[in-house]
Amino acid sequence: MRSGYPPLVIKNEHRQDYYQALQNADNGDLTKLLQLCHEQMEQSLQTMLNVIRDTNRPY
Repeated sequence: MRSGYPPLVIKNEHRQDYYQALQNADNGDLTKLLQLCHEQMEQSLQTMLNVIRDTNRPY
């Protein structure tokens, strides 16, 4: 959670994509890894926002 970023969570359904992206990165192509990390970071941030909104909701 350095620099205010949430942990990057790679869900099981994206595991094979992650492994492929790592393999591509090992071969010098970071494109898929960066794309996957970007998408998963957006998901993590959206989850955090949803939690914050739900905790601020009056019951």
